[in-house]
Amino acid sequence: MHFTVKDFLSLDLIKDAKVLTAKDQINKKIIESISVIELPVENFVHKDELVLTTCIGCDDDTTFFNFVKDVYNSGASALVISVGRYVNSIPQKIINLANELGFPIILIPWKIRFASIIETVLLEINNLRQAHIKRFEDLQKKLLTLFLNGSTLSEAANLIYEELGNQAVIVNSLGTIKGISKYSKELLKIIEPPLNILKSGNNLELLDTFDTKDIYRVYKIGSKNLTYGFLYLKLKEENDTDYIINNKMLVVRYIVSAISLWFDREQTIFETEMHHKDEFVWSLIQSNENELEDLLSQSKTLGYDLSLRYICIVGMLTDFEKSYYNQRSTFTSYEEWMFNCIKTVKSQIIRAGQSMERE
Repeated sequence: MHFTVKDFLSLDLIKDAKVLTAKDQINKKIIESISVIELPVENFVHKDELVLTTCIGCDDDTTFFNFVKDVYNSGASALVISVGRYVNSIPQKIINLANELGFPIILIPWKIRFASIIETVLLEINNLRQAHIKRFEDLQKKLLTLFLNGSTLSEAANLIYEELGNQAVIVNSLGTIKGISKYSKELLKIIEPPLNILKSGNNLELLDTFDTKDIYRVYKIGSKNLTYGFLYLKLKEENDTDYIINNKMLVVRYIVSAISLWFDREQTIFETEMHHKDEFVWSLIQSNENELEDLLSQSKTLGYDLSLRYICIVGMLTDFEKSYYNQRSTFTSYEEWMFNCIKTVKSQIIRAGQSMERE
């Protein structure tokens, strides 16, 4: 939900305002900020900004026309003109331009102070933002409760759908679906191409080529330099009630951070398992015939079949210290960084094996 030009026009402070152009667009124009602008416009106007002006300096129709056009091209939500001092009427040429562009021009009496408008609008925007934050905070608390209760990622995805109304799919870095909300068949069909790229492990840069702007949003789930997977959320048809639009930071802070806990737990289990396997293989290498029987029984619990042939890959990672120097800011020590590198290599070898359907 957003503060729109329509909401602005409902404020008591500007009850005498008149919408001169693009009346059918006022419900679609989002207001993220507000400012007072006079000539020249240059780069002082931000996208989705409500612009207040007295039009001082617009002494002729051409200058006035270019001023309105520049404000529109800057991405402003609407132009609010205070009439009665520098401007008394709007040239028809400008009215035609604004209607053609779908750009609302609003006239207000000179007596209304810009400071009062700015204070009121910023208060409304802030109240709405606080309401959004509260909504995401409550959702995060519910997600944490699910995690602590041992619920699945599908239950987490379903909670997101119930709270926000967005279809949700959670996948790991291999493109395997880990969680899916109800009624998400449409989203699954849409994201099939990027998931196929993840499963293939080839040309992952192609993930950035999908135009998701008006269909869904994708958020990376990870910890430090490790990517666990992705959260896909389908956009709702009613954009004015879609909480994930323009709220990327809130989604990342309150939803993605909570979902990452499931992957953290899975990663911890994986690392523990890998550690036990490493110790087992080392024990196997150093063992004598008397110890083989015990190791054989241990192998089954770790998923090894010692009756099969195994290929051992031995490698040396070079330029460790140089690489650490370039990445050390995200790690507490060299040992932590080195462990992460080795873990990443192991994960990639396992991933390569799975893509080739090899044990």
